[in-house]
This record gives sequence, structure tokens and C-alpha cells, in this order.
Amino acid sequence: MAHGALTVKVARKLSEKLAARGFHVLFDHGDKQIDPKDQVGKIVSWFEKYEPQHHLAFLDIAVVCQESGKVVVLIEIEESIATPKVLLGDVFAILLGDGIRFQGKQDLEVDARSVLIVFARAHEHGTKVSQTLHVESRVEAARRTLGTRNAVIGRVALNTFAEPQELEAKVMEQIDAALAAWESGVDKTTS
Repeated sequence: MAHGALTVKVARKLSEKLAARGFHVLFDHGDKQIDPKDQVGKIVSWFEKYEPQHHLAFLDIAVVCQESGKVVVLIEIEESIATPKVLLGDVFAILLGDGIRFQGKQDLEVDARSVLIVFARAHEHGTKVSQTLHVESRVEAARRTLGTRNAVIGRVALNTFAEPQELEAKVMEQIDAALAAWESGVDKTTS
């Protein structure tokens, strides 16, 4: 499977599912010939100012409320083996940023209701569920001490998957939970 192919498949399904509910799905790795041009492009976490030397990370998917323009969910999918070191890099490269921008021109605003979810492929000698839970608890403690704009993200979740179908199911489950909290106005940092 080509780099990012699984991510694009998930993003397209999310886009179909969420459009009618008032959410816009932005994603990387898409095909500008077949995917909507306003949905495909780089999603960049950056610091100080938006310039290439200040880019920290590229995200795979952003779910944005069409009405408010605020980010509901940010998703990073590690389609290959990911160690705790890789997961920490994914998370902190986003949390340490001062902003997130799509296609180099659209600023994406995160707040306490936004959720960052990182999925990693679980393998016999790679990331295990117990490792992700341990890393997740440490990330939460560290997130509270950061003074960056992106650290206001209300919740960071780490999850693993073994097969593509499992990833799709877990993404949908996490998205449904995040959207339910978003739509009810619940601030996930207090739950």
C-alpha cells in the first residue's frame, strides 16, 4: 500500500460521514485530481511564525466545525510500526506549536474541546496497547505544563490498530465520542 493510502481511505470515509453533520474534513496525502481541492493539503504545526524552518510536524487529518471554524479533532496515523519515541514525537511536535495551518493559508484554531488522536500500527515487536496507555498518561501530565497555544488542546489520545479495518472502526469510535462531547459543549479537560 502506498504511503498514506490508508490515511486517505479513512479521511474520505470521515468526510462522507461528517459533511451532513456540519463538519469539514481536511487531510493530507489525498489526490488533488479526485479529492476536493479545499480539503487536501498540508496540515502543519508551527512555532513562532509560519515559515518552513519553524514547521514542527505535519498532521494527517483535521475535523473542523463548519460553523465556528474551530478544530474538533486532529489525527495522526502511523501506518507502519511506531515506537513510544515516535508517538511522543508526534504528540509533542503538535503540542509545542504556536499554531496549526492548512494549505499554508488557513489557520486552524484549537481550544479545550479539541482532541488530538495518534494511531499507531501495533505489531508483535512494535507498539503495544500497554505502551500507548503509559505514554498517554505521561503526555497528559506534561501537556498541562506547556505554555504554548497548541497545548490548550483538551485531550490527547493514543491508540493502536493491527489491521486497516480495525483502524477505520477505531477512528470512527474516537470521532463519534469527540463529536458527541463537542456538540454537547462538554469541556473534555474536566472529565
